[in-house]
Amino acid sequence: MSTNVIACLDHSEFGQAVLAAAIWAANTLDAPLVLKHALEKPQLAQTDFSGAIGLGAQDILLAELAQLDQQRSKIRLTQGRLLLDSARQHAMQQNVAQVSESLRHDDLTDCLVENEADNRLYVLGKRGASQAAAHGFLGLNVERVLRLVRKPVLITQPHFQPPGNFLLAFDGSATMLKNLQTIIESPLLQGLPCHLVMVAKPNATAETTAPELLLASQQLTAAGFNVTTKVLVGDADTALELYAKEQAIELLVMGAYGHSRIRQLILGSTTTAVLQRARIPVLVLR
Repeated sequence: MSTNVIACLDHSEFGQAVLAAAIWAANTLDAPLVLKHALEKPQLAQTDFSGAIGLGAQDILLAELAQLDQQRSKIRLTQGRLLLDSARQHAMQQNVAQVSESLRHDDLTDCLVENEADNRLYVLGKRGASQAAAHGFLGLNVERVLRLVRKPVLITQPHFQPPGNFLLAFDGSATMLKNLQTIIESPLLQGLPCHLVMVAKPNATAETTAPELLLASQQLTAAGFNVTTKVLVGDADTALELYAKEQAIELLVMGAYGHSRIRQLILGSTTTAVLQRARIPVLVLR
C-alpha cells in the first residue's frame, strides 16, 4: 500500500514552502514523511588544453581541477545533509510521527520514480534554485516529474499555508471522475469548501456541461463537501486564474495532461499553461 509523503527539498526560496506543505499533508494523511534532496550529477566540461600549456603543467592542472571538483562535491554533500537534518528537526517539532531522509547523487526524477509504489504524494516547488526568480515559468523538473510519476503531485509557491478551501478544475472526463473518487476517499481535503469549476469554450451548451457537473457535485455533496459549482467560458489558464483570485481560492486541484471526451472543454490540454499562471499551490492528480 502506498503511504509516504515525499518532500523534494532544495536550497531555493521554495524549499521552506515545500517542507511546510509536506508537513501539512503528512499530518493530515497520518502518513510517513520522506525528505529527499538530490545532488544531481555535474556535467563535466570537456576542455582541450593541448598546445596551450606544456604537458607537465597540463597534468598538474587537471589534477588540481579534479581535486577542486572533489572539494565542491564534499561541500554540496555537507550542505545537503544540513538541509535534511534541519528539515527533519522542524518536521518532528510539528508532530510528524515518522520522518526519514534520503540524500542521493542522482537526477531528481530518477529518485522519485524509484519505489514509487510506496509513495502517496509528492511535494515540490514550482521552480528550483537555478530558476527561483523566473516568475511565470515552471522549473526544469516539474513537467518531467508530472509526466513520469503516476501519483498526485502538490506544487507549491514560495510560501505555503494550509488551505481553507479548494478549486477543483473539472472537465467531465472518465479520468477526472476517477480523480473525484480519490478526493472523496482521501482525508487530505475533507472538510474544506469546494469550488467545482468547469471551463468551456464559448460555443459550449448546458447539455454538454450540466450532466457531468451535476453528477460530480452530487458525489462531493454526499461525501460531506460544501460545494459551489461554476461554468466558466474562455481559456482555462486565464479563466481559472481570474476565478481563483476573485473567490480567494487557496488551492487548485486539477488533472494532469488529460484529454476531455467533451470537445468543448479545453482544460486537459493546457495543464502546463495553468501551472505557469497559478499563484496558489496546485495539486495535480493522476
